[in-house]
Amino acid sequence: MRKTTILMGASLLAIAAAAQTAQAQQACEIYQVAPGDNLLKLTQKVYGHIDFNVIYSANAAVIGHNPNIIKTGSKLLLPCADGSLPGTTAAEEKAPAVTTQAVVVNDTAEAADAAAVAQALAAAEASVEAQTALETQAALEAQALRDAEAAAQAEAAAQAEAAAQAEAAAQAEAAAQAEAAAQAKVTAEAEIAPEAPVAVTPLVPADPEPMVLITGNDFPPFTGENLPGRGLFTQLIETAALRADPDTEVSVTFVNDWESHLETLLPAMAFEGSFPWLKPDCEEYQLLSGGDRFRCDTYRFSDPFFEVVDGFFATSGSPFVATFDYDDLKGSRICRPEGYSMAHLDTAGLTSETVNFYRPVQVAECFTALAAGAVDVVALDTLVASDTLATMGLAGQILENPNLGEVKTLHAIVHKDHPRAEETLGLLNSGLKEMSASGEWYAIISKALQREIRPLTN
Repeated sequence: MRKTTILMGASLLAIAAAAQTAQAQQACEIYQVAPGDNLLKLTQKVYGHIDFNVIYSANAAVIGHNPNIIKTGSKLLLPCADGSLPGTTAAEEKAPAVTTQAVVVNDTAEAADAAAVAQALAAAEASVEAQTALETQAALEAQALRDAEAAAQAEAAAQAEAAAQAEAAAQAEAAAQAEAAAQAKVTAEAEIAPEAPVAVTPLVPADPEPMVLITGNDFPPFTGENLPGRGLFTQLIETAALRADPDTEVSVTFVNDWESHLETLLPAMAFEGSFPWLKPDCEEYQLLSGGDRFRCDTYRFSDPFFEVVDGFFATSGSPFVATFDYDDLKGSRICRPEGYSMAHLDTAGLTSETVNFYRPVQVAECFTALAAGAVDVVALDTLVASDTLATMGLAGQILENPNLGEVKTLHAIVHKDHPRAEETLGLLNSGLKEMSASGEWYAIISKALQREIRPLTN
């Protein structure tokens, strides 16, 4: 049982209804934490909203992994309006990372009839499953077609090489016969002219094989074919590969059935890897679900590319919004989308034996079920939840519990048996180190998260 009395951070989904008081502290300054401060109050004073990740992302090294606690006397950088940090130039394009915010509004929405909701959800889920199955089959057929084309090209090249060798052999034989005839005509005293040296054409190294990685949609702001750069995480992966080896071609394919990545496509060696995935704590193997044990046994993980907060969401007015104890969630109905790691819930004692799980394919289905009263809680990454709730127009009705979130890391994964597993991880890890050292990683993150915060501060 976890009961805490720590300074609580603001909900990543709460958007302040009004902030009319004068600001005692200004942005673009260095602030020393005073007794009684927390990130929620400080963010309200400086920026007029409660998305505390504006300050937390710029000061993660000072605050640590728990954004709910800031130490009295710590000095925090308050990001400027253009995203730069105090003491730097705007040209450096450094801006605070942000997670998300939410607004507390009226909690008077009534739940729809549970049976009708369940029937509608089942029909929607069946439709999505059929669509994703078609997409998975299409991806496999596309890979098979590429393999067939590569085999045909290799066969044609082999045939051309054999023909060239046969022609060269015939020419060599004819030349030998001509030389023998010429030698027969000369006298024994004649000197035989030395043969001209044979020109040797240097071999040109073959281009590296393309590296094909897969990801999926419905994971904003990290991946999505309709997002700028096809998502924040896609940009990080492609840039890391480019920085590590510009000669290695890396392509990204979208397959929306996330579960098929782990269960079908990667085990079939159809692709070099997939992203992004939460990494379970494999050191706590006995506490993990079967799905997370499978990840530990079957896959290798890259270095962490990004940190997220894995949180819990409930309707406004629900007791689950304010609880400090995971035990209070036992016996509830929790929605966690298919393909998401259950490690956070497992270690908190929230297993299939203590709660009822609903695992739809699409993230939006979880919030539809929550709004309709079909489930009690949604367990989800807060950035993904923020984007989804804003799109669905539910930000004021569904709130994040600010007390139970946990920081997790996102990675690329490769199958342990893939012949290019070591090469793929080495390429991505090397490029990530170079991006971190040069500041390019922060620049990509800052630019992407500025797009997230603008709708919340306008």
